Amino acid sequence: MTGNLEYLMSSLPNLSFQHEKDTQVKVTSLLKKYADSSVRESSLVVILNNEAAKFLSSNESRLFQEINLKNIHSNSFQISKYKVLSDFSSYVFNLKKEVEQLRLYRKSKDHQINQNKKNIQIIPGNPLEEEKQLIKFQWDRLELISAGHYADFEALISYKLKLMLLIRLWSFNQNKGFNIFESTIKTETYGG
Repeated sequence: MTGNLEYLMSSLPNLSFQHEKDTQVKVTSLLKKYADSSVRESSLVVILNNEAAKFLSSNESRLFQEINLKNIHSNSFQISKYKVLSDFSSYVFNLKKEVEQLRLYRKSKDHQINQNKKNIQIIPGNPLEEEKQLIKFQWDRLELISAGHYADFEALISYKLKLMLLIRLWSFNQNKGFNIFESTIKTETYGG
């Protein structure tokens, strides 16, 4: 049954680019209220997918379920008829290429000489800080391309992408990351 996306969009928790625990708890608890009580543990994305399916056509629901940050840069999304989706997909595809070029540039010998060759404006830092910057770039792009979409399918697509970006941001734990890094270095250095 398709329905009114205005109702769904107005009832979803507001998302803002924050890595604060209270924001995470608020968004999580509000979205979990949508979860079917028979489902013990459900990811926020699954909850959103299930709730959105009630308001979407079967084709829209299928497409909505397929949206994922791991494959958002794929060609099928880049050629989508939905402008927010195609624009964001193309943006992420190009961003990945720019990050690859930046990494190659940083490894090159002329790194100090040609400072102006960088396309992407990442403030140098540790990998965690740089990853947060990349997520913020994507968030800002979504803000730009979703302007004017408040209660349509493109607004819902934007919402899902922002939610997935926040989930990624919220997953960062500096201590856990350092421990993984340290064990990787020990494995590479000492072979075991």
